[in-house]
Amino acid sequence: MSAKARDALRRGSETAMTTAQGSACALVLVVDDDAAVRLSLKFMLELEGLKVQLFESGEALLSQKTLPERGCLVLDQKMPRLSGVDLLRRLKERCVELPAILITGRLTQDLITVAMAAGFAAVMEKPLEGGGLIEAVRLALARS
Repeated sequence: MSAKARDALRRGSETAMTTAQGSACALVLVVDDDAAVRLSLKFMLELEGLKVQLFESGEALLSQKTLPERGCLVLDQKMPRLSGVDLLRRLKERCVELPAILITGRLTQDLITVAMAAGFAAVMEKPLEGGGLIEAVRLALARS
């Protein structure tokens, strides 16, 4: 994980704590247009005992009649038609307040600033190596 991503993760998450019991019934909603990334994230998160639901686009997530009350979002930034930041804004317009993590192939300070202003709990750079994403998801679930 890059230093920028670690700093973005630390902001707003320094006091959050989680337990396996606290995240057991929550759902991680993963939105990424790349099927290989979606399946890799599902595998990694399920190995940690988390429930995961996959979506190939922001539109697919927005088409859901209901979303879980507890859980978190893992949103890719660069997707056709609707970016991760724009998707989170649309969800907030619908009063969906799930904590969200933005993943991107190109992390910049500008993107971190925009993402944090939009309400993301963390911004992480692909490839997602090590336990950074798991830690960010657990912290997000502790807040949901």
